[in-house]
Amino acid sequence: MLLIRRQVTRNRGYTVLMLPGYHRMLPTSEQEHAEILRLYCQDRRYPGIENDFTGPGALTGDARPEERAPRVGEKRA
Repeated sequence: MLLIRRQVTRNRGYTVLMLPGYHRMLPTSEQEHAEILRLYCQDRRYPGIENDFTGPGALTGDARPEERAPRVGEKRA
């Protein structure tokens, strides 16, 4: 499973990509990090996708699609 984290130092922000046996820090802005998270579906639970919101120790606060706020340009059901 790919883990994506944000790390901020005093002078720079990084996106950290972690796989078993692999760790890489990429210098990124907040906007670039948000786009990486969007591309890798780290915002909520998705069917068939293993991310931070699935499995043991999953993050809390996962809203069902009908409970979350609509994304920009998205209509409410």
